Amino acid sequence: MKKTLIYLLLLVIVAAATWFLVFRKDSGSTMKMGETNFTIKDTAEVGKIFMVDMNGQQALLERKDGHWMVNNKYVARPGSVDILLATLKGQEAQYVVPVGSRANVLKQLSVSGVKVEVYNRNNKKLTSFYVGTSTQDYLGTYMLVDGYKIPYVVQILGFHGYLTPRYFTSENEWRNRLLFNYAANNIQKIEINYTENPDNSFILEAGEHPQVTGTTQMSIPVNEARVKSYLTLFESIPAEGFENEFAYKDSVLQKGLKYCTLTIESKDGKEPFVMDIYYRPIDKRSKNTGSGENTPWDGDRYFGLVHNTNDFVNIQKLTFSRILRSFGEFYITDAPKAADTAAANKALMQQK
Repeated sequence: MKKTLIYLLLLVIVAAATWFLVFRKDSGSTMKMGETNFTIKDTAEVGKIFMVDMNGQQALLERKDGHWMVNNKYVARPGSVDILLATLKGQEAQYVVPVGSRANVLKQLSVSGVKVEVYNRNNKKLTSFYVGTSTQDYLGTYMLVDGYKIPYVVQILGFHGYLTPRYFTSENEWRNRLLFNYAANNIQKIEINYTENPDNSFILEAGEHPQVTGTTQMSIPVNEARVKSYLTLFESIPAEGFENEFAYKDSVLQKGLKYCTLTIESKDGKEPFVMDIYYRPIDKRSKNTGSGENTPWDGDRYFGLVHNTNDFVNIQKLTFSRILRSFGEFYITDAPKAADTAAANKALMQQK
């Protein structure tokens, strides 16, 4: 019995030694600790993430005062930061890139990869690695830890896709797209001036009894319920995207057709928000291209020029249609609700 156990133990030792010699000899086909340092388990400790592509475009994300900043200039998009942190936490090396493919992967990483450096809140570097393209099946991402020569295929368990798009370096893409965020009780005044239809322009002054004035003197009282409902529409209004590098920006601003100018003043004394809104010329991205509509303008978007930041932005008509109302709408008497009408008729019948 003892001899059998000894023979079995020797067999296990020989098998382990054979595996070690075969696979370790195969030019590094097994995973080593330093080479696989792609994962940050405690992302709450991350204080800074620096990314730079091979064209020199870079994005520096830093925690500051409870939020993230990009390149020390703009508030970063919370959703994108959360996705990046979740990626750092979940991504793991799955296997070594095969020897036959290694040279091509390393070349690709050197030409179009993104270098990523992650630091903790005390500015200590936690890891540094390069992010490349996807594998042929788009289920893995080629990555290489800085200082090593063996690339790996990295995945997130349960996620079907590759991770390259999460490591982008465009400053405009990282910027928070929020244009303004006003609580109803913080709005002092709203002014909208329409270029083509000045009679639709108005100045709304908020308060216990709000006032809405325009080019026409109204003989009926303002609908205060409508005004108060309107004031609730100015929270968390975003741009669709930044267009500061748009090739025809100057042409739009100098020769384009302005739709209106929006001005918002708050009670807290901060600088008013001012934005000129322009019709956006139709292009191949426009949904109404080829629709047969006889219009030169995009049916879903406007351009906007934000005075406060000098940003040129895309804004969606669907978002702003609720805000860009006309003077007369604040004087329309709302039709009584069916329940109110029924109650009034019941009360009238009881009096008879």
